[in-house]
Amino acid sequence: MHTSETIKTENIEVLTFRINQTRFGVDLDEIYELIELDQANQRECNTTRFEEEFRFGDLKIDYISPKVLLPKGSVSSGILIDQVEEICHVSIDCIKPLPNLVKLFCQPRIWGTTLIDQQIVLLIELQ
Repeated sequence: MHTSETIKTENIEVLTFRINQTRFGVDLDEIYELIELDQANQRECNTTRFEEEFRFGDLKIDYISPKVLLPKGSVSSGILIDQVEEICHVSIDCIKPLPNLVKLFCQPRIWGTTLIDQQIVLLIELQ
């Protein structure tokens, strides 16, 4: 889990993507590979939809541009994401933890937020 004690560098590289209208980010250090859905199927990867992996209940996602994130240490299974945008350098000083009240209602693998291009990005843990 990311905390101010475990993050030792001044910046992290974050892969951003959209699920519906919400922007998410993942630390590149957690990603083994980003592949097309067809490639994941050819490799017979066990692929879990984002809304199932992160337990967003009845959230309905119509995937526009699906990709599969393969986390480090788990290259035979991946997470289906949508609308991959860019890789950004994010200063540790610009990352804000979730407020305690929000943590009560939020998926525990969402560990913080940051602003990229004046938009809120929810930072997630893959494992």
